[in-house]
Amino acid sequence: DTESLLPTEIQFVLSATTHSNLFNLRGSAEIAHLPTIIAHGRAALEAVTCAALFLTHAHLSLAILFFLSMCTVTTAIPLLPPVGFLLYTTVITPLLALSIAMT
Repeated sequence: DTESLLPTEIQFVLSATTHSNLFNLRGSAEIAHLPTIIAHGRAALEAVTCAALFLTHAHLSLAILFFLSMCTVTTAIPLLPPVGFLLYTTVITPLLALSIAMT
């Protein structure tokens, strides 16, 4: 499991454990948990990055829909309901992003 770790990651965690009581690791048996700690941190960073990208793309696509709906070829401009717009941007999309980040 230690083959997938980058040397910079190991150096960062070792420097964090030696200069502070961040992990409270004592002895070689507990230092063996460092690959697991690094893997959990890497997975958490990946999940939060995916959630942030999802949230950004969802709001960007809704903004594009809002602005391009005025450029339709019909005479009647499509109506985007303000309550649905507000519900989508403030409740539904952040909850989906939160569920992505918690996986």
